[in-house]
Amino acid sequence: LVAVMTFGKPRFAKGYDWELIRYATKGGITVVGGASRLLAHFRKHFSGSIITYSDRRWGNGQVYSAIGFKKISTSKPNYWWVREGRRITRYQSQLNLLPELLGPSYDPALS
Repeated sequence: LVAVMTFGKPRFAKGYDWELIRYATKGGITVVGGASRLLAHFRKHFSGSIITYSDRRWGNGQVYSAIGFKKISTSKPNYWWVREGRRITRYQSQLNLLPELLGPSYDPALS
C-alpha cells in the first residue's frame, strides 16, 4: 500500500453527500496521479457531492485543487494542547471528557 484516500459522512458541512477525510501516501513516496486516480475510482462507484479540508500543517492543499476541488475558504488556525508529548485536540478535551482526561487533577470549579 503506497497511497490511500478515505471517505465518510460529512462531519461539519452537512450539505454535502461525502467528505474526503484523508489522502495519504507512504512516507518518502510520491505517487504521481495517485490522488486523481483514487478520486476517479470513488466517483465511479459512488455519486454525490464531496467536500474536503486541508490541514496546512502538512501541506498547502494544492493536491485538492489539482484534482478538481474549488477552495471555498480558509479557516482560522485551530488550537490544541500537549500532554506528556501527546497532542490533545479541542474535541478530545470537551467539558464532558475532562474528568477522564485529567483524572484526579480534574477540578469542576475551574474553567
